[in-house]
Amino acid sequence: VVVTAVNGIAEELFFRGAAYAAIPRHPVLWTTVAYAIATAATGNVMLAFAAVLLGAVVGLERRASGGILGPILTHCAWSLTMLFALPAVFS
Repeated sequence: VVVTAVNGIAEELFFRGAAYAAIPRHPVLWTTVAYAIATAATGNVMLAFAAVLLGAVVGLERRASGGILGPILTHCAWSLTMLFALPAVFS
């Protein structure tokens, strides 16, 4: 649980924090693409697909709020839900 939460925080600090701030044009699009590519490196197609959806949602949250707290909370909620819900669904 701790690793999942810390990972969600770290990913949002990088992709919706530093990377978002560094990209002058279309930061939601480019940070979503970068996040999807980084996730695709795992070789898990469904995880990469989820990364596109999650990346777009948290990118839009970042744009709307101007901060990273919303994206961090959304990412952690998503990740922790998947951590507990997926085993229950597939067992």
